[in-house]
Formats: sequence, C-alpha cells, structure tokens
Amino acid sequence: MLMNEVKYLTKEEIIKIHEKIIEETGGTSGLLNEGLLDIVLEQTKISDDIIQKSIVLVFGIIQNHPFVDGNKRTGLECMDIFLDYNNKNFQIENMSEAEDIILKIANNKISRNSVRKWIDNCTGD
Repeated sequence: MLMNEVKYLTKEEIIKIHEKIIEETGGTSGLLNEGLLDIVLEQTKISDDIIQKSIVLVFGIIQNHPFVDGNKRTGLECMDIFLDYNNKNFQIENMSEAEDIILKIANNKISRNSVRKWIDNCTGD
C-alpha cells in the first residue's frame, strides 16, 4: 500500500471517538494534552506498514495519555477504526486477552512485536 493511499484518523475524529466512549462507558471527558495527540498522529506517518502504524497509534494514545480519562479504551478503538479504514478486518475473539494486552501496553509490560502478533491474529494476516 502506498503512503498516499493510507486513510488516517484526524485529531478531530479521535477526540469524537474519545467523547463517545466516555459518554457510553463513563469517566471524565476532556483533552489533557493536545500536543501529545499531535505527536502520536505524526508518528503514525513514519512507517509504511499499516500494522506498524496501528501499533504506533495504540501505544501512543495509551502511553502518552493525551486525554483526562479513557486513554486505553480510546487507544484500542482508534486502532480498530484505523485498521478498518485501511481494509484490515480487526476482530477481537477473546476480550479478556485484549484487556490484558491493553493493560500491558499501559504499564509498558509488552513488546511491540507481541502486540503485532496479536493484531496479525485478529486480522487474519
């Protein structure tokens, strides 16, 4: 896939996703640090690989914590939507495994390679 064919989430879309998640599942809405979100969005453009871009997105939102609350939920949902935008059918078969992986990302206890294997399993790649 060429760079110009990649469909990225905009900052506005990510903020709307976050607000919807907070509205539906609870927590405090609000952007804590817009600059951190901008950095994540720029970093997703570095690699040519769609899965790698999705990993940068999920790690960036979860670990950089740009929102007041709901960063893990927002990171997972944004990764899912980004993969969908780019014709990768991401399907979580085991929600407890997904929750475990997301918590490990938040606590910096999992490698990007391990997350890639999980994403590959969830997309059938």
